[in-house]
Amino acid sequence: MGIIGDDAVIADAEAVSGTMLVGASECAAVYDAIVAAGIFGANEAAIAAAANLDRTHVARCIAALSAAGRVRELCRPPAVIAADAADDLLARTAERLRERHTERPWHMGLTSFALAQAHSVPEAALVRVLTALVGRGQLAYRGGYYCTPGFSPRLTAEQQQFFELAFAADAGAPAGPLLLRELRTRIKSSAVPELRQAFETLVASGALAQVGEFVYPGAQIAAIRTQLESAIEQRGGISVAQFRTLTGTSRKYAVPLLEYFDATGVTLRDGDLRVLRSGALPGGP
Repeated sequence: MGIIGDDAVIADAEAVSGTMLVGASECAAVYDAIVAAGIFGANEAAIAAAANLDRTHVARCIAALSAAGRVRELCRPPAVIAADAADDLLARTAERLRERHTERPWHMGLTSFALAQAHSVPEAALVRVLTALVGRGQLAYRGGYYCTPGFSPRLTAEQQQFFELAFAADAGAPAGPLLLRELRTRIKSSAVPELRQAFETLVASGALAQVGEFVYPGAQIAAIRTQLESAIEQRGGISVAQFRTLTGTSRKYAVPLLEYFDATGVTLRDGDLRVLRSGALPGGP
């Protein structure tokens, strides 16, 4: 159905047209172009061409429609999507996620690829809308997976016991992680269902941390990070040798750990030293 005759759109436009210097018919034409773009969204140039309007008028119409809650902004690259299209996608995504949370509560959720397949839409277009929904707090995104806000994955008792036993031999060691390949071998040979997916969830949630070829309990990484941050704050920087002494471990473990903290935004290499990266939150994720 055409949007030109949509009384709601015209009313929205008229409510702001006095201050935005745009007409109801112009806003309706702009909205029509945005709706036609679907989840791909449309930028000002494309909308101007479709609505046969000057880009200045298009910008004013978009501002008016946004103020009325009829459109939403997308990023990278900038574009606008109809709020109804975004809300429809949110409803379908949330329903699919709730199904996954119920069926497999040990999963973090679903990847953008899996959701794109479920919705039969291009992944790149879907990600831009999902990113906007995450920004509005309507979805959550952790470790490469989308989930409903507030969802916390739960392993089965068997899965939980497997990982507790796997790391039990290293309990109390300051930096004695499991080799990733050895853990994967244990997972592959175990009869416990879906251990690989449970492992991915533990890594994505921070319960486990993959550091190079090693796997650490998340609590152990958090403790090491606290030591590292405290030492750097006191000294202004820390070398590999000093970090080895601090953690009581060897270079085999120390170097991958420092590279991990570099990669996760905690530290920054400055010559032979590591310093705290500007803006890093002490003890943060």
